[in-house]
Amino acid sequence: MLIRGKAKWAKITGEPGWGYQNAHKEWSIDVYLDEETVHRLEVEGLKEKIKDKGNGPYMTFKRRELKQDGSPNQPIRVVDHHGEAWNPKTKIGNSSTVNVNFAINEYGKNQKSANILSLQVWDLVAFEGGEFPTREDDKPWAEEVA
Repeated sequence: MLIRGKAKWAKITGEPGWGYQNAHKEWSIDVYLDEETVHRLEVEGLKEKIKDKGNGPYMTFKRRELKQDGSPNQPIRVVDHHGEAWNPKTKIGNSSTVNVNFAINEYGKNQKSANILSLQVWDLVAFEGGEFPTREDDKPWAEEVA
């Protein structure tokens, strides 16, 4: 299945980061969805995978660094809007438009998962953040508070 949405919290390039409760390392991305896409996912039986914390529906896609047998997993394939390999040093900023290619797998009794296969960055929004200001750029604290 292929969907389009807005990226948030993209930790999908480079080395994997620590996942939930630091239990394992993984690559992950939240993809915010429009109403039509939500409906398509619900029809496919993925309603339980759609979350909303008050700022719109989204799905989280992730891949663990290690498979269940302990062998290494391949990073998620990421390409640009021309289909060319993504530069792993270019971080994907929030609100970037992305296309997500994923497989729907069934497990247990009527349970489904969405396993990301690849991601295409359709419209990049530059990543901003993660850097502290330098002293030369920083205003005195008292001026900012006043």
